[in-house]
Amino acid sequence: MPISESVIAEVITFASKNLTDASFVTERVGLLMDAQADASQYVVAHSDELQVDGVVQILFQAALVYEMIFKSRGTEPKTITFVELNGAIENCPDLETLARDESDLASYIFSNLDDLEAPNELAGKLLAHLTRAFLDA
Repeated sequence: MPISESVIAEVITFASKNLTDASFVTERVGLLMDAQADASQYVVAHSDELQVDGVVQILFQAALVYEMIFKSRGTEPKTITFVELNGAIENCPDLETLARDESDLASYIFSNLDDLEAPNELAGKLLAHLTRAFLDA
């Protein structure tokens, strides 16, 4: 079942209200890195292309997606492994593929790409891969 627009809006509204707190992004990224170490390492492995700010921004967006999935399901996605992540990469190579099953979630991700300090195509692919892996977990 796709993540609803109302869940997406709820998470985004909460995040928007808390972005003025300097520790908010750090906390969210840290929680994701603790809960999903392999997924986080996957993004960090692209640090040469993304630079530090790009890595943090993608991990923050991934943390918000993770929270959307959690709120929608009522339970946290299980911890994904590199094997599961590789499966997600094969099944969901880009945002267009993700949009077939999760149009609202893909639209949210796509709408935020221009705000990231990372190459849009790479950021979109990484977020599509992570989102698919979280959804399948």
